[in-house]
Amino acid sequence: MLKRTSLRQRLVITLALALTPVLAIGAIESYFNARQAVENRKLELLRAGDEAVDDLEQSLILAESFLRVFSPTIAAGRCREVKADVITVLPVVTNVIAFDDRGMSTCSSVSDTPHPITNMDWVERLRAGESLVRTDAFYGPISETYFFSLLKRMEDADGNFTGLIAFSMRADALSTLLTLSDYETDIDIAISDKDGRIFGSNVFGNVPSEWFESLENGDEPSLHVHESADGQQRDVVVTGVATGGVYAVVSRPAPGLLSHFTIAPVSGIALPLLAFFFMLLAVWFSVDRLVLKWLTRLKRIAKIYGAGKYNLRTSHHFDPAPEEFAEFAATMDDMAQQVHSRDTTLREALEKRDQAVKEIHHRVKNNLQIVTSFLSLQSRTVREESAKQAISSAQHRINALSIVHQTLYQNERLDSVELKPFMEGLLRHLSHALGMEDADVTMRWELEDVVRSSDDAIPIALYVVEAVTNSMKYAFNVHGGEIFIKLTKTDKTIELTICDSGKGPSYSSSGSESGESGTGLGSKLMKAFARQLKATEYSDSQPGDGYCISLSIPHSEVNEVSPEPVNF
Repeated sequence: MLKRTSLRQRLVITLALALTPVLAIGAIESYFNARQAVENRKLELLRAGDEAVDDLEQSLILAESFLRVFSPTIAAGRCREVKADVITVLPVVTNVIAFDDRGMSTCSSVSDTPHPITNMDWVERLRAGESLVRTDAFYGPISETYFFSLLKRMEDADGNFTGLIAFSMRADALSTLLTLSDYETDIDIAISDKDGRIFGSNVFGNVPSEWFESLENGDEPSLHVHESADGQQRDVVVTGVATGGVYAVVSRPAPGLLSHFTIAPVSGIALPLLAFFFMLLAVWFSVDRLVLKWLTRLKRIAKIYGAGKYNLRTSHHFDPAPEEFAEFAATMDDMAQQVHSRDTTLREALEKRDQAVKEIHHRVKNNLQIVTSFLSLQSRTVREESAKQAISSAQHRINALSIVHQTLYQNERLDSVELKPFMEGLLRHLSHALGMEDADVTMRWELEDVVRSSDDAIPIALYVVEAVTNSMKYAFNVHGGEIFIKLTKTDKTIELTICDSGKGPSYSSSGSESGESGTGLGSKLMKAFARQLKATEYSDSQPGDGYCISLSIPHSEVNEVSPEPVNF
């Protein structure tokens, strides 16, 4: 016989806790190694960028100096002369131009035709007091390329703004000033404006403009990873050029999985993690074979017992299992046998009880029909019309109770009633009993599927009987009309509405022509039924549009969704 052994499930947790400090130390070391690797990658690109932008920075600073030096000459309209002098030193200057205080050109080295400045915001900034404006890249529609410009404020002897002068430099020409000497050929460097447009790059067309926001706020440059036009991942660092408005974008291919940048951070945690993984895998396999396998079988057995199949015996299937599971399976077998025995006894008792209760409802229904017959016989001996009407009203109310009991003994569940078929039977009875066809009155209804407790079915039925009877008595003339009954269910209430197309507010639910509601027996009964249901009663009518009375019944504490029948 196979010897059963006890299994301690704390093995996995104990092993994990024992290895956690090793993993934590390795993770911390790997974290700092990874940070250092990223910092080294950034520093390499920053050093390359610093060297490359030196010439560019010197050229831009020199352009600012020339703009100040030649400002009187440019303002005097000698733009071509200044350009001829400047391009010998700064070949990146493509145009020398002067504008008046309205932004119209007064002098240009490339065109004699006056034209407006590209962006009036620059004029307003200079008008507001800035002495020098360095623009972002802007598109020149004539040359169909992008430019950067240096703009200088011009003013008269009193310090009043009189216009501006500018040097325009092609963006692609500026990018030629970026040079590298001792760095790897895979490093790409270009210039950009703060909107992320790249000029002079072989790998990027643009980069995210968010990268430049941190530089504008004075933050240190960061290392970014961006996908190039050919789908290659590249490390990117953005730095600002001294004059502002122009940025250097330095990039190189991102290191792969086998590079020293990746292997160095991983090495600190790789071996402990592998050991941790294989140990947990061994424990997991053992637990799977010794625990989960038998738990799965127990789960299937529990579902079988839950379906009522108590005769199944399964303990012999657990002979190879650990001792705890075998004992548990044997206990479940004993439990199933005891539950089956008690279940059989309870089922027989419930069947007898249900049959007895249904028989009671059937006899009550028959007795109520006998009472209705007695009242019908009695009404034939009564001569006064008011007495006949009183007996007839009593018959309708007793018939409503009879329908309730008939529904209960025909229903599988005795504690609830499906209101839709119950109401349909009641309304058909009322249509016949009240002689609606002879009075040329039609009755229609819209009823939702609603389940309500049996105790509420009687006041709901009697409320409908009183409302429909009152409409038949007082709402219509010889031409007849229509009665409409609607039953709906909302999130919080059940809404019952009875409307007729009769005289409207000229009569009330009391059954009087005075319009004073609440004076008749019908009205008093309806209010009593509403109180019994804890419902809110309200009416709505317009002259000539009939009369509507509604009942808003709150949901009962029991679930009003039709429950599934209990199967044993």
